[in-house]
Amino acid sequence: VGATVLPVAGLYAPAPATVRVMPADVVAGYLDCSAAIPLEIRSNTRGYVLDVAPLPNPFREVRITGLDAEVMIGRDGGQIVQRPGVHPQRLRLQLRCRFALEPGAAPGEYPWPLQLRIQPLAP
Repeated sequence: VGATVLPVAGLYAPAPATVRVMPADVVAGYLDCSAAIPLEIRSNTRGYVLDVAPLPNPFREVRITGLDAEVMIGRDGGQIVQRPGVHPQRLRLQLRCRFALEPGAAPGEYPWPLQLRIQPLAP
């Protein structure tokens, strides 16, 4: 008799629905999120991959802190590989984001630009 446990990873990341770009943000060229984004990861593997969807206008890049290391993701999106080194059943993180704005960005309210999905790393 044998059993195989498939790798599983789940993600809970309640983000705000929108962000407001103020005239001062346009002058500075970036938007800092005022609050940390809680991130909860459930996994039965030693690591996971966060897929970051492409960033919509007027955002050209995001700097994310609160993971193993600071990460920069460009306009085309990307992947962040994390290997905490243990089998966490539940991992809670606090992410902070700085969004770089495109030249000529306009002040206003925009949909939340950071969309994340998770995949388990193979054992």
